[in-house]
Amino acid sequence: MVHQTGFAAAAGDGLDRLKIRGLILVVPFFGGVDRTSTEIAYGETGMLTLKISDDFWAMALPEGADRSHPYCTFLTPETQALLKRIELPPSLVVVGAQDTLHDRQIQYVDFLMQAGNDVTLLDYPQYGHHLLYPEVSREEDVGEAYLSMQHFITKCINQNIS
Repeated sequence: MVHQTGFAAAAGDGLDRLKIRGLILVVPFFGGVDRTSTEIAYGETGMLTLKISDDFWAMALPEGADRSHPYCTFLTPETQALLKRIELPPSLVVVGAQDTLHDRQIQYVDFLMQAGNDVTLLDYPQYGHHLLYPEVSREEDVGEAYLSMQHFITKCINQNIS
């Protein structure tokens, strides 16, 4: 949702009055038709299984659409063309390397960086999709992630004031 809103606001798609100063994507949820290595590695054992992910997409996508739909993946000709004509605010992407969706999240970071966008990646190697849940994560790591988000927000606000 953060991805879609950020792109729509930058493109002026009905959100012209909305001034977004930064985007924070915490374990962004992207999909695609072909399976990635992390989907194969963690898709049956992680907290987010492929079955759950596929069920989410089946409920969220328009009837008859598959995971190649722009709501699901940023790797569409439309999104790539849009990224060439808009300027996105800085982005902070927080992911866990053991997330079923990790490969897609890293592809997204690369996608933004290759287009010249300001992107910061926080990648926690020991966590999966639920990395900020205190029940499954070390308190120090959760605190570090939230502190990083706080610093990012402060940076974005201060950059846009001047």
